[in-house]
Amino acid sequence: MRRFKLSQKQSFFKILLLNFSIVSFLAIALIWASSAILTNFTKDYYDEMIISTTERFNHHFNVLTDELEGLVSHAETQERLLSRDRLEKRAGLLDLIRYSNMVDYGLIINEDQLIEVSVFHGTVGANDIDETEVVRVDEPSLERARMIAKPNLLEYIIPLPQTNEQLHLFIDLSINQTMQSFFQSISFANDYYLAILDKAEQPVYTYNALSNPNPLDHLKPLVHETLNQTTHPFEPRLMHDERSGYAVSHQTLARTDWHLLLIVPEHLSQQFISDLNQLLLPVLIGLSVLLFLVISIVTYRNQRPYQQLLTAIQAVSSGDYQHRIDAVNPNQQIGSINQQFNEMVHQLEQYRYDVFKKEDSLQRQKAFLDRIINTSPTLIYTMTVDGRYTMVNNSYANVYGLTPEEMVGKNIKGIKALVHRAEKDITINHHILDTHASMEYEDHHVGTNGVEHWYQVIKQPFLGLSGNETEILLIATDITTIREQQALIEHQVYHDELTAIGNRKLFKKQIKAAIDMSDQGNNSFAVMFLDLDRFKYVNDTFGHDAGDQLLIEVAHRIEATLGEKDQVFRFGGDEFTIIANYDESRLEINELANQLIRALTQPYLFDGHAFVVTASIGISLYPKHTQTINELTKFADLSMYQAKQQGKNTYRIYTKELQTEVSQAIRLETDLYQAVARDEILVKYQPIFSKDTQALVAVEALIRWEHSKLGLISPQTFLPISEQNGLIHSIGLSAIKDAINTVAEYNQQHTVPIDLHINLSETQLLNMLTHDRIEQLTNDYGLAAEHLVIEVEETLVTKLKSPVQKILMMYQTSGFRIAIDHFDENYITSQKLKRLPVNVIKISQTVLNDLLDSTADLAAFQRMIEHAHTLNIRVIQEGIETEEQARYLLAYPIDAWQGFLFSQPLTKDYFKQLY
Repeated sequence: MRRFKLSQKQSFFKILLLNFSIVSFLAIALIWASSAILTNFTKDYYDEMIISTTERFNHHFNVLTDELEGLVSHAETQERLLSRDRLEKRAGLLDLIRYSNMVDYGLIINEDQLIEVSVFHGTVGANDIDETEVVRVDEPSLERARMIAKPNLLEYIIPLPQTNEQLHLFIDLSINQTMQSFFQSISFANDYYLAILDKAEQPVYTYNALSNPNPLDHLKPLVHETLNQTTHPFEPRLMHDERSGYAVSHQTLARTDWHLLLIVPEHLSQQFISDLNQLLLPVLIGLSVLLFLVISIVTYRNQRPYQQLLTAIQAVSSGDYQHRIDAVNPNQQIGSINQQFNEMVHQLEQYRYDVFKKEDSLQRQKAFLDRIINTSPTLIYTMTVDGRYTMVNNSYANVYGLTPEEMVGKNIKGIKALVHRAEKDITINHHILDTHASMEYEDHHVGTNGVEHWYQVIKQPFLGLSGNETEILLIATDITTIREQQALIEHQVYHDELTAIGNRKLFKKQIKAAIDMSDQGNNSFAVMFLDLDRFKYVNDTFGHDAGDQLLIEVAHRIEATLGEKDQVFRFGGDEFTIIANYDESRLEINELANQLIRALTQPYLFDGHAFVVTASIGISLYPKHTQTINELTKFADLSMYQAKQQGKNTYRIYTKELQTEVSQAIRLETDLYQAVARDEILVKYQPIFSKDTQALVAVEALIRWEHSKLGLISPQTFLPISEQNGLIHSIGLSAIKDAINTVAEYNQQHTVPIDLHINLSETQLLNMLTHDRIEQLTNDYGLAAEHLVIEVEETLVTKLKSPVQKILMMYQTSGFRIAIDHFDENYITSQKLKRLPVNVIKISQTVLNDLLDSTADLAAFQRMIEHAHTLNIRVIQEGIETEEQARYLLAYPIDAWQGFLFSQPLTKDYFKQLY
């Protein structure tokens, strides 16, 4: 055995000696061949690098010229460069220099060859400029800088359009980033010389990296020959000069008559070849040694797999199934055998492991499935068709206060807590078994605490554990929260968020149901449309919080007034609808409407403030008036509108005549909008005369509407409409403007001025813009403030806690005078009159008629006039229509009078003619 091993070692050493001889011969041949190849390659490579460098520089120079050409169009569009302002011109020049990465300095030469503006920095300044070297050009031109005697400096001249000025831009190639980055990128040589020559072979730019300070002096013949022998000027040409030892590359730069020269010493390539050979020799020797070692190792490793196979067989035989043969090479025959051996041992070990793992996995899966089923909130059980539980989870057992152990194996009929539903479940089980289909339904359970839970139940047949009997699987999910949320959403959809009563959607739904019930039961019901009369006043005066509280309180009062079967809904804003039953007499509906009006007119409280809000109610009846939902609502709405028109705080039941009347009112409201645009609204002037002198002392401006088709419309008809839709402000201000202008013109033309009386409603007074606009108009037209009298209804100044009195005080403070229209001492006593901001009272026609009928106290009338005079209040009697009335008033000390007896309201033109 030892002899065999010794023979193996001798054979191994012989192989090593043969390998060493072969490797040495190959190394020597490789060194000789590579040296020759590299010498030729290096020369060609250097030539290509020189030409490539020349072309690259030419490309970079093209980039420079392209950008300069782009600057021409950019400069021609710069308005600042064409400005006459020197600061603007210099700012434009600075922007142009910043715009380009190529340009470093610049200046502008005017038509007198003088520098207009300039931008310099660094080592170049205005002192370096020689203005005698200025060159005038007709087109953009690039050349060596003449005005600045600096090396490596180019000058780009651009004639500026529409002027006789020239833009001179300077490119310093010695600091230009594009050129410098190019020089830094020339990595094939450390010594080289690069120059740009003009057509006279004078250098425009030079970059010298040679030890020779001025190589052109020694190479002028070579350079001259190179330039003259170029047949294709825009293609690079390379020449080698053995006398000087330089290689010269030449190319004519595109779009110029300049020449690019690149001069590289020849010894660089020779030095590179020498350095490469010195580097290559140790590398090849090292590779030879490495090759020898690799071959030796491979020889050794070829014998190793056989020994590994024997060792592995012995290990597996001893029971070590984890032993494997390492570093198997399946491409070798012995390696393929070793790989098959490893696979065989691995399969044997895997089989033993799989058997163990499957047994453990089955146990784990069973335990895991039990945990899932018993921790799931879903109710789960399996049951035989006749009602015996085969599996129950904790959630299902807990519903009935039991444990799974107390239920499994028992019949549902035998469990006390489930006796009440046993028959139902077994019946369902049989149905599923007969149909072989699953069943889904909702079920509920009331717990011992009285809480009801709803479940989504799915039951389906499946083959039981024995494999012979079909069982029933139940899966029930608690959907109580979902049902509650659905109920909440449905409530929100059909109920008003603020008042919690039904909304418009619920009203439409319930009215349809009421119609169906009425048709089936042959009974009747009413639709009541209720609208608050002063809701906007509450919002404007006390704020939206008060408005919200008012709506809530109104809803409560309506609910408290209605019967059990009646329903109230918030239709929108301050509108409510009511569905109420009634009998044939309709007395119930009338009584209910009156009760609602009484309930809603009771005072409301908010933050210590009390206020009264009324309501207007419209009523339509089913089936008397109509049998459609839309018309029921429409007729009730029309009736409500009529109730508002007839004074509010009342109710109206629909009639056909009412529909016609309301339709006409709606038409008038529509026409009123158009009347403003058509100039149908006009102002008439009714004179007021002095009782003693019969002279004209004032005029009252009255608004009139001349309808294009209906003729004259009464103010009592259209003014309330304008109050409701907001047109009162635009109509009123337009009339006031015309009246102030008319009276101002009269006063300017007469020595004795007259007063102008204008009427303001409560809506106009409460709007502060009205005061400001009137004050502005009097200033604009030159009407003195003391000649403008603001007339207000007597009822406005008598309201409790009304802001009208404070507003009238503001008008009086501004210089205007205040008059109370339709004055009657029954409403304002002498004591109250003393506290009011009043300058004039106009006694109503009713008081005058009472005096003539002898129904009034003549002494009281006399005292009223005297008391007004005591308070320095003028007294005007209005409404005088007969001679008898005028004679009667001669006995009383009134200041002025007004009425049809003296003059009817006059148009503006007629008033100017008469007065």
